[in-house]
Amino acid sequence: MTSGKGDNVLLTHGARYYVTVEATNGAGMTSRGWSSGFTVDISPPELTEVTAGSKLWIGPTDSLHATWKSQDLESGIDKTEFCVGTLPVGCQIKSMTEKLPNSTDVTCSDCRLNHDGTYYLSIRVTNGAGLFTVIATNGTNVDLTAPSLGDIVPRFYVTSCVTNCTLVSNITGVQDDESGVRRCSYAIRNSTDFVIDFVDNGLSTTVEATGLQLLAGQTYYTVVRCENNVGLTTDRVSSPVIVDNTPPSKGSVIVSEDRTHDVFGIHSSCHLFNKNTAGSLVRF
Repeated sequence: MTSGKGDNVLLTHGARYYVTVEATNGAGMTSRGWSSGFTVDISPPELTEVTAGSKLWIGPTDSLHATWKSQDLESGIDKTEFCVGTLPVGCQIKSMTEKLPNSTDVTCSDCRLNHDGTYYLSIRVTNGAGLFTVIATNGTNVDLTAPSLGDIVPRFYVTSCVTNCTLVSNITGVQDDESGVRRCSYAIRNSTDFVIDFVDNGLSTTVEATGLQLLAGQTYYTVVRCENNVGLTTDRVSSPVIVDNTPPSKGSVIVSEDRTHDVFGIHSSCHLFNKNTAGSLVRF
């Protein structure tokens, strides 16, 4: 006989037991041997602090990530696995994949995620007795699109200011239906270069750039950049504002006794009349 079985043996969880084998030959001589022992484990492993992190939303450059803690004081952790699904403890996106037994984190860099989808990482740990525990993270949402940004409308389109000037614009609308708008910023530029770099404007829908030094004859633009909660941005440029600090040139007056002298419109449409004379302004 090379094997044996003990039935109806009452064992205690966590206790260690040894099997003793005694053999006697035909001459009545006896020998004994002992097994290396085994521990009774009737409880699954502990799996705690399973989390996908603090981010509720991730973007196109992010990956699903999870961390956890596990232990089994009796038979130890024999296997650790993870899968990814669209439901808690589901594996619709990635099937159960084995990690090192003592692993405490995983990143799924090859998971294909859809915009506005919600995904769960499930962790399964198995102990030396074959018992397992599986827990899923909270859902992680995916935002693959930048926020939408309306028109940037200046309060005025011409200014005569060149020193310590203020440009004011209104943002007609900004929204992000998925992760939400985190903040907006603005910059001022002319036709070729930035006059001031981007300044945080929070979530205000009014841009007020102050202390500007502007050049007569130049055209200036307000650039608004809004960022959502996964770091995607949208830029929008305002209509131009022209700097004009020179008054119009003087016109000349033509005095005529003929009230209809400009019927062909060769002079200005602005006329001066009295009973005896008619006058028109040209280059006015």
